[in-house]
Amino acid sequence: MVKFLVKGNRKYIALLFFVVLYFAVCQIIINSLSNHTNTLLHLDSHQENQDVPIQLPKIISDSLVGHDVRAIKPRKTPILFIDGFTLNDELDMLELRIEELKHVVDYFVIVEAKFTFQNTPKTLHFQMNKKRFEKYSDQIIHIIVDSGAQKFEYWENEVKFRNAIGRFGIQQVKKILNEKNKKLSDEDLIMISDVDEFPKPQIIEFLKTHQGYPALTKLDLRWSYYSFLWLNKGPWVIKAVVNVGDLGRYTNNTYDTNWVRFNGIEIPEQNTWTIGKRGEWSGWHCSWCVQPESMKVKLESFAHKELNLEHYKSLEELNKRRKNGMWFNGVVEGDRVTPTSHDTIPETVIKNKKFEYMLD
Repeated sequence: MVKFLVKGNRKYIALLFFVVLYFAVCQIIINSLSNHTNTLLHLDSHQENQDVPIQLPKIISDSLVGHDVRAIKPRKTPILFIDGFTLNDELDMLELRIEELKHVVDYFVIVEAKFTFQNTPKTLHFQMNKKRFEKYSDQIIHIIVDSGAQKFEYWENEVKFRNAIGRFGIQQVKKILNEKNKKLSDEDLIMISDVDEFPKPQIIEFLKTHQGYPALTKLDLRWSYYSFLWLNKGPWVIKAVVNVGDLGRYTNNTYDTNWVRFNGIEIPEQNTWTIGKRGEWSGWHCSWCVQPESMKVKLESFAHKELNLEHYKSLEELNKRRKNGMWFNGVVEGDRVTPTSHDTIPETVIKNKKFEYMLD
């Protein structure tokens, strides 16, 4: 009997030992998992409290060197984007621009004057061809300037007509929005450029859907001339995009948009940035990318009246210049290139035969 108890107790003690050991190991595992979970939660909480940079397109992140990338945040709702420019007779370029940007621009403000930059009377080409642009009519605000500058010497008309983009265009945008029970916000954006200067649509898309970037956006554009295949050797960087609030504040509420182009409405340099660089451009400047007949009109219209000379305006001469890439000083200013991607030419040009001459 004694032997049985001793023998039975040994088995009982051994069983009890393994049971206790099992529960001890389980408790250690549970505690370890609990501590790991708490650590992860703590790390997640720590990360949420930090300004962790969001994933940005390469062209944007490269352009923000020297700025606080952590300040860039997505917007809950995209802001409004106004695209403003003056127009002479570049109707193909206008159509190309609108077609390329129509999905990201809310309103195109087109300023057309009854006088050229050289202060001579001119035809209202857009007014005469409105039917061609009828399908874009809900997005187009057409401003007509009836007179030139009071004291004209050289640049005064260009300044007056470009100022009309903000002075009258913004008024019209506000009126349209009011009719829809909406308001123009100080954060909404306006871009000032020439009709042949425009960014890639994804650049505008980024500006509309993000916040925290510098107040003045400059654009480093791919500068070609006569066609998209004559690549100029120099850079083309323009002061282009500001928000409506800053435009009002820096111009004493005149909304004189020429100041954006001229000096960036004096926004401090440290609060500006340039999107793009050579080889990774933010858009296009296709200078003189028009037919010879329109080149002649431009010579008779734009501010550089020193080029308004008869021997420059011969259609034969203009055709020769376009073919050979020869500038008006007799020098070939660029290199003839082969298109390799949509970075070289806008998608609209590739898809539309109407613009084939821009690839001559």
